[in-house]
Amino acid sequence: MKNIFKIFSSENLKKNLINICERFPISIIIIFITASLFFTQLHYSNSISDFYKERIFIVILSLIMTFVFSIWTYLSTETSNFSRIKRNLFQIIPIWFWIIFYNTFSFDINDFENFVFFFLSFSWIIAFLFFAPYLKNFNPKQLVFYTYFYNISVLILLTFIFAWLLFGLGAIWIMATDALFDLNIAWEKTYWNWAILSLSIVTPIFALTQIPDKKNFLENNFKQNAFFSFLIKFVVIPFVFLYFFILYAYTIKVLSNFSNWPKWEVSWLVIWFSIFWYLAYIFSYIFEEKNKLIKNFRKIFPLAVIPQIFMLFYAIYLRINQYDITINRYFIVVFGLWLLIISLYFVISKKKKLIFLPVTLTLFIIIISIIPKYNVYNFPEERQLKRLENNLEKAKILQNNKIIPLKNYSDISQSLSKNIYSGIEYSCNFNNCEKIKKLFPKIYKEILEKDKKDWEENIKKQIKQIEKNKNKKKCKYKKYYKYQINDCYNKKYLKSLREEKYKEPYKWEIISWIVKKIKVEKYSYKVNINRKYINFSKNYNQDFFPINIKWYSKIYKFSQYIQWDKKYVEYDVDKEEIIIKEDKKIIVKFSTKEISKKLLKKFWKDNNHNLEKKDLIFELESGKYKLYFNNIAIINPEYKKENDENSRFFWKNTSWFLLVK
Repeated sequence: MKNIFKIFSSENLKKNLINICERFPISIIIIFITASLFFTQLHYSNSISDFYKERIFIVILSLIMTFVFSIWTYLSTETSNFSRIKRNLFQIIPIWFWIIFYNTFSFDINDFENFVFFFLSFSWIIAFLFFAPYLKNFNPKQLVFYTYFYNISVLILLTFIFAWLLFGLGAIWIMATDALFDLNIAWEKTYWNWAILSLSIVTPIFALTQIPDKKNFLENNFKQNAFFSFLIKFVVIPFVFLYFFILYAYTIKVLSNFSNWPKWEVSWLVIWFSIFWYLAYIFSYIFEEKNKLIKNFRKIFPLAVIPQIFMLFYAIYLRINQYDITINRYFIVVFGLWLLIISLYFVISKKKKLIFLPVTLTLFIIIISIIPKYNVYNFPEERQLKRLENNLEKAKILQNNKIIPLKNYSDISQSLSKNIYSGIEYSCNFNNCEKIKKLFPKIYKEILEKDKKDWEENIKKQIKQIEKNKNKKKCKYKKYYKYQINDCYNKKYLKSLREEKYKEPYKWEIISWIVKKIKVEKYSYKVNINRKYINFSKNYNQDFFPINIKWYSKIYKFSQYIQWDKKYVEYDVDKEEIIIKEDKKIIVKFSTKEISKKLLKKFWKDNNHNLEKKDLIFELESGKYKLYFNNIAIINPEYKKENDENSRFFWKNTSWFLLVK
């Protein structure tokens, strides 16, 4: 027991902390700056504007990236004969990287291109970590590199387990204290404080204490682990064979049926399986001479991957031929090429250096990130934009560089309409729709003017409402619920409304307005779902009331789920008939056939997605009943599924009023 907890002894902790402060001083500074920013966001969020919150968040992301970058800079210089001062001077490189990354990273956090940029940057930095000590010598001994690769892999796994175990145990302690002692403490903030402390301070410091030193980089000191050996021999390798069997079985299937050859999903399956297999290939190196199955696997595997890669290329070629290049397909092509190169290397090369894997992966990621014109950010976007312009010209929406909207949705085919819609949607995911704004300048100007006008009217309405309540009760100001306090007077909230500045519409608003203006439709729901939910009006604040009830004796109101209670309402699916009962007696019975036909015509056939109140009011049986819908689920007439009563249940998930004379 003494040995188990030796790592937590005060003497050992002190020694480890001194060691990491000497080895990674900049990394330690980054840890505490990042934690301080997290604490600032948590405790002072109400006094920080949204503008600065976004920037703090971007600084945090940049620092996380720079933290890993600084580690591999230290690891790279430790194998040289540089003094400690010179090694620390090399930390100018990660600081310079941080400045570039922060300035390159767009302030629009939700932008898809930002996500790709962050993901790729983090990927090549992590991949670099696996060979950082060997920058000076790319040809380390196989067993020496294997030992380092193994130690770094175990470190990442242990850090992940340690982080969530530490946070989980602390959270349980906080929860138990709260439950037992009823202390008047802001427990939500206590959980967040513990999360910041455990995950952004203690965990990275623990990781730094476990990073291999210079001796581990240059010497073979691999210690075989019984659990690790069992995992590789009896779990990983058998599953690799099983996955190969699945993919080759699919290959045989598609080769026997060219009309269904092959599904594009196989591309990603081949890539992810192959990456997993190559990890198994690296980790199994130590057992090669001792286990015949592993030895055969390492001989056969690189060769067996190659036919699957060709199937990957053919599958993605079919997809690109239909819909051109997207970021997703770009990645498939690039990583398919990487898999082909490393597979050919391990088939042809006699040395079969394991370091070749992380080095080539890092190079590929860096190249596709920085290569002019053909990088992952520009090339797919330009191709999709060109495809969109061609489709707009086919539809005669784009004529002589001018946008001329269609008069009706039915003026072009559904497939062309769908392609234009998806092209606008895809292109809008980049740079906050900048290129779409340039393609549709007049429409975007109209959108901006209307949106700004609506926003100004809404602000004026809110200010007027609050000022009207000046002599009424006062209420507390809570920033997150500010739109719910218009029924009372609050000076601080009033001030914030007057100071609020207009922001451009969100991407989804721009997309919906443009497609509506040029009259193109997605159409996907007609194939994929059996019903479409709609509200009864363009103006969601519009209400049915007051309803003229002069000639009616009863009003029934039915909520969304009351239909399931057969004591009150029954729906005869075959007869398309509603039956309303009171005290088990039938008091109202009427057919829904005509209502169904009218709504289906308005919604499905005429592509009218903005039904007005008048469209959802129906007189039944010569005025005996009047029906008012609040909302309704419209069934797709193309949806057919055997034994599916819901596909015919027109009245499911609706709310409506019935007036009876």
